[in-house]
Amino acid sequence: MAESGIRQLTGRFSRITSGGRFIPEIDGLRFLAISSVMLFHVATSLSRAHGWPEHTEQMAVSGVMGRGALGVELFFAISGFILALPFAREYLYQEQPVDRRRYYLRRLTRLEPPYIAVLIIVYCAAWLTHEPTLHGRFFSTFFVRLFYLYGLVYQDAPTVNGVTWSLEIEVQFYLLMPLLALVFRIPAKARRLGLVLLVIFLPAATFYHGVLRFSLLSQLPLFLAGIVFADFYLLMRQRGFAAVPWNDLCAISLLVLVLILPLTIDEVRRVLPGVILCFLLFMFNGVWLRRFFSWKPVYLVGGMCYSIYLLHYPLIAAAARWLGHLKVYPEYWLAVLLLSVLWLPVVVAISAVFFMLIERPCMDPAWPRKLWARLKGASPLPNR
Repeated sequence: MAESGIRQLTGRFSRITSGGRFIPEIDGLRFLAISSVMLFHVATSLSRAHGWPEHTEQMAVSGVMGRGALGVELFFAISGFILALPFAREYLYQEQPVDRRRYYLRRLTRLEPPYIAVLIIVYCAAWLTHEPTLHGRFFSTFFVRLFYLYGLVYQDAPTVNGVTWSLEIEVQFYLLMPLLALVFRIPAKARRLGLVLLVIFLPAATFYHGVLRFSLLSQLPLFLAGIVFADFYLLMRQRGFAAVPWNDLCAISLLVLVLILPLTIDEVRRVLPGVILCFLLFMFNGVWLRRFFSWKPVYLVGGMCYSIYLLHYPLIAAAARWLGHLKVYPEYWLAVLLLSVLWLPVVVAISAVFFMLIERPCMDPAWPRKLWARLKGASPLPNR
């Protein structure tokens, strides 16, 4: 009975995949990405609320956690992989063609409702707290953000829940993916070599400033890393994964190097697409990392990453400001530890409730038809 109850509970927090093909390691990687992003925002929220770190030990803590921002880049590569897979199966293995109309409709019905819900929540909170950055442009910015255009219009990240700048770039990629997928028509050797060279050398030519910073061009190498890995993944799946522990060591070494190398964050970003591609190749051909990322508690949290991503920053920033109102303010490193250990689990729990009530129902491709049927007073239509 207890086992059945646990299975039922975890089932409510499991993602619904429209194609029925679930890769637990990918949700495990999403866990890694969202965890690093949350730790980064713990550090930056405390710094903004109470002044930038001034002492050496504070700078060290802030510097290491600052690399957590690179979790966003991992999300971009994962998106490239996930969206490229069905097109790769169509073009390379003559499997079921991707219905382009359904592809776009799926993106709209799956991602838009949670985004709009959170947008309404944060704007209501901003209105109640008289957020000064929205003075005189409350409705105009809301309308622009509704269509994922804030970065292109204002050439800056949004002032309220600014993390959604990355979602705007994701949407640009979603729109262009069917066109980018034509790369799978190129012969295998030329395609793989060309994509790998682009992943390695294109970052040197991309722009991270001005309006281009908020366009797909600034992050294209990361999405290409995901696309080329989709090609390699299907090839490895066909031939069999290596499952060699040595590959785990190589993958972990890459993660450690990203954390400790004495490079600026922009310098790291220049090599990151290639590093992520190598990491994915090593991890999927390893043993222990693959088991870890396939571990249910890890991939369940990773599967809720969209809800966590939408909600985590306002919740973390609010906690950081509250901590600043205490008369006895702890050391910077202690404040980081307190928020990370005590508050982040609360953030995940709140996000899990949002996931279960809002996001997960939207994962059902038939939810618009079912809702329409209920509004008309008819019984829900079966899935097609």
